[in-house]
Amino acid sequence: SATVDPVFTDAFDRRGGEVTVYTDRAAFLGAVGPDRIEKDFDDLVPGHSPPLHYTDEGFNLYVFTPVGTHHGLYNGPGFVSIDQVDEPIMIWTTLEDRPITAIGGNVWPSDFSLRPTDGTIGIDVILQDGTLGATAIIDGADPDTFRGFVSTGVPIAYLLIEAPDLIDPPAGTTPDRWPPLDNLVF
Repeated sequence: SATVDPVFTDAFDRRGGEVTVYTDRAAFLGAVGPDRIEKDFDDLVPGHSPPLHYTDEGFNLYVFTPVGTHHGLYNGPGFVSIDQVDEPIMIWTTLEDRPITAIGGNVWPSDFSLRPTDGTIGIDVILQDGTLGATAIIDGADPDTFRGFVSTGVPIAYLLIEAPDLIDPPAGTTPDRWPPLDNLVF
């Protein structure tokens, strides 16, 4: 019989499972199945907004800027964005409610006027055990660019969506970028 080492039979041995990243909305929806909630944000009023809270079928989901940032959401017509450059959008789930194992949406970089522009979008997926489940870096995104994440183990705790400033912007343009979000599915 094998001897079990108690140091390596707890959290050190466990893996949280895998997070699959989807770039195609139809493939993501096929993987998720019919047990999903979709938010198109068409009911949002453009301009400043408090954090958004959605409760559906035992799920709780919040969309806001993280604690410690100085500004809040600033929404466009039918999509979520942020008020202040260099702050991320945070999509947060609660631990005590129905666990979320899949989440996705359309993301792209925008300028100050919330018009789509060149740039990069970065998304970090943090799992409920505190581990980084996945990172997606998207260059050349537009409003049709989709990213979805499905965790086969530990549920998703939150996503951070950022639009880093351009490092070497073309002459006469600002390096500032904002991260809009639309057509959220969880």
